[in-house]
Amino acid sequence: MSDADKQSAAARKMLLHLNASEIDQIECWLKGLLFIRDSEDNYKSKLNKTIEFTKINSPLKPIVKLFAKTCKEHLWDKRGLATRYGGMAMAGSLLFFGPQGAGLAAFGTAIGIPLFIVFGAGGVFAGVVLEEIARSKANHSQQEKIDIK
Repeated sequence: MSDADKQSAAARKMLLHLNASEIDQIECWLKGLLFIRDSEDNYKSKLNKTIEFTKINSPLKPIVKLFAKTCKEHLWDKRGLATRYGGMAMAGSLLFFGPQGAGLAAFGTAIGIPLFIVFGAGGVFAGVVLEEIARSKANHSQQEKIDIK
């Protein structure tokens, strides 16, 4: 399986867990980030636009939902008892000590993905996700035409 096939499969799997509204949010967000990436603006301007655009148009709910499902699947369902105890200990320490140490990391993660899409190779996967969204919408509209007949 080629890298392009793997990326398409990952995008399709991701989209299966989202409803139409969430897919539209992600589509709008990715198109905006790719527009910023392709603009003729300088690096600093692109950086500022990316941060502002993400603050306004962040599809946070669908991404968190998807992240939670993926984490549960890979970090809980497919793990043994010892790993589950370790995860519970980590969650307990987070509750006990609070998230003070995670503040900077959370900001870095929150803005890291949009910056990776605009300035790094993340734009390639963003394009794959947009293609899968378009294919999904085309298949859905084709299905509606069949149902109408």
